[in-house]
Amino acid sequence: MNKGERKPLIAIAAGVWLVALVMALIYFSGPGIGVVGQGDGIVSLGVTHFSGMEISGDETDELVVNQTSSGDIVEFRDGGSVVARIADGGASTWTGVINADAGIDFNGFADAVILDADGDTTISSDVEDTIEFEINSANDFKMTANLFTAYSGSTVTTNAINETTAGSGVAIEEVTFNDAAGADSAATNEHTEVAFTTPIDTTGINTHNALTIDLAIGASTGGTNHVRGLEIDGVSGDPQVIESAIVVGAGWDYAFDTTLPIVSTAQTYYDDFMGNTIRDEWALDSGSTASDPALDQQQFGVIAFTTNADSAYADDFSAITLGLHWSADQGSLVFETRLRHVTNITAQAVCFGLTDVQADEQWAAIDGSDVVTIAANDGVAFCFDDTATSKQWFALGVDGTTPSTGNGAVGAGSAPVAGTFQIFRIEVDAAGEDARFYIDGALVATLTANVVNVGVLLTPFLNIDNLGDPVDVIDMDYIYISAARS
Repeated sequence: MNKGERKPLIAIAAGVWLVALVMALIYFSGPGIGVVGQGDGIVSLGVTHFSGMEISGDETDELVVNQTSSGDIVEFRDGGSVVARIADGGASTWTGVINADAGIDFNGFADAVILDADGDTTISSDVEDTIEFEINSANDFKMTANLFTAYSGSTVTTNAINETTAGSGVAIEEVTFNDAAGADSAATNEHTEVAFTTPIDTTGINTHNALTIDLAIGASTGGTNHVRGLEIDGVSGDPQVIESAIVVGAGWDYAFDTTLPIVSTAQTYYDDFMGNTIRDEWALDSGSTASDPALDQQQFGVIAFTTNADSAYADDFSAITLGLHWSADQGSLVFETRLRHVTNITAQAVCFGLTDVQADEQWAAIDGSDVVTIAANDGVAFCFDDTATSKQWFALGVDGTTPSTGNGAVGAGSAPVAGTFQIFRIEVDAAGEDARFYIDGALVATLTANVVNVGVLLTPFLNIDNLGDPVDVIDMDYIYISAARS
């Protein structure tokens, strides 16, 4: 070949068919092309060199055609380094970019495209119309016509899944949401959110559902089966956490709108103290010169507890109990109420919660050294006593006359303020060894032993005792008690 002339090399030697095929597609140009050797330039088990050429725009110093006992090899070298290597008896390599004017046909060869150094991350198409992605020798993902599949154990991570056709939605056969929140983020974490902005309608006949659960029920046999549109599974309780299965925020006209009954298997009692007459099941009591609790016609409705001025407890107390219907061993025992001191917080002692007797009793007293004396045998309660040094609410419990571990003032910031409602909540675990006390949704105290005898029946209660002038009045807005129906 002359210098600068571009010709195809049709064949190199008989029996070297792969090399001949490759060489038939290669054109040479450039100075210094030469053939070392005679005849076809191939010496058996030898090497033929072509030097100083340009192949597809990549300058090379040398083309080496080598016939070996293990196979035929074609190498392109640049400065002594192998740029590309084509072999019929081993791996072929290329150090740069491969540009193909026509397709590259892998002909269904398994693991045809090897991507990493150790050869265990590949792309295959050995099954017709299927692409397999193998990572670390494991099949992770598969693509077929109009379908992308992640194998078991593989995860698809994305910030968004969008519909391809507007208005068609995204069909998901089954999905599990599994996420963990960052600790102490001081924010609300929306792990699964339905973000939906309704359009501005003008006809007045439209319904827009952010979430619709539409079930088709089959004709089942073989016993009692259950189909649930939505199930919120149980959780392991945390004393530092208030667990709410469903929270309905402000702004809704209705929390629930249903034509069917709402069934609860929990033992629940709630009284909002509205109307003209208090319910018959309440046991009202008062001292000889005080007043029985009575409904007061005001916003929200309340039951008012009014004492007499300072005298003995038997003369000036006001109290209420319900019935001995609850015990800690039922599980999930909860007492909650909302109340306020109407005019003052001085010269009085008030306790409320759950106790083991229906008769009136001064449930607890707290002296000037914050020493607590509990008269009840079993129960848990919030108490405030103006005699105490700490002018705070106390969280108290007693188990068979044994005071609970942790009894004491709940700390600054929760003291009663005349005229201001507070929400109080007590939760008792099924073993009767732990109780959590909340004020306005914040955990303020935890009792950790001897909270209450689990087998003793309890009733909700409130009693207030006047310790000096003036008359004391407490408004209770509502009362709520519940426990599992074990």
